[in-house]
Amino acid sequence: MVFSWFGIAPNPGAPTGGYWLELSAYYRNPGQRLPAYERGVPIGSVIHFGPFKIGAAHSPAQTLPSPVGIFSGELGLTGVDVQGARVTLTWQAIKVPSVDYTVFVHELDGEGRVVAQNDSPPNEGGYPTHFWEDGEVVEDPHLLTGDPAAATQIEIGLYAYPSLTRQPVVDPRGRPIGDHVLLPICGTAC
Repeated sequence: MVFSWFGIAPNPGAPTGGYWLELSAYYRNPGQRLPAYERGVPIGSVIHFGPFKIGAAHSPAQTLPSPVGIFSGELGLTGVDVQGARVTLTWQAIKVPSVDYTVFVHELDGEGRVVAQNDSPPNEGGYPTHFWEDGEVVEDPHLLTGDPAAATQIEIGLYAYPSLTRQPVVDPRGRPIGDHVLLPICGTAC
């Protein structure tokens, strides 16, 4: 057993999010890692710790548009930027989320069929919702697989894992709108 202290200073410009710390030890011969064990079982040569939240405790005050949907009374979807296969969602935590949510983003064709999609926790799993704070604004990029060129609408929602239960959505006035938000994809024509 070895005890050692290291001063680690993250880049001050790093975006707020969940980060992991990786630890490896090397033999004197460079490039040759020591094996790592957990309760006597080999786990490779790298130990992962985390995720840890790094960044500002609160997002700077900013004026956001009214949300297009409020999910489970906890997260407001305030922005959707569609650039082909890359969709960036802007979320604002209305209160601290009670669950780690997975986001689904589906692009649909004129017949309502899914032509491109991505399901993942926010920031590709790098910033789980349990880290989010009341009022925090989070940019959440998603890279869709499929044929986004055929899409005319985008469907966005949240579900809890492992139950896969989709979360209820209300409009800004509190009226139920189902378990997802459906928006047209129209570039600058909207």
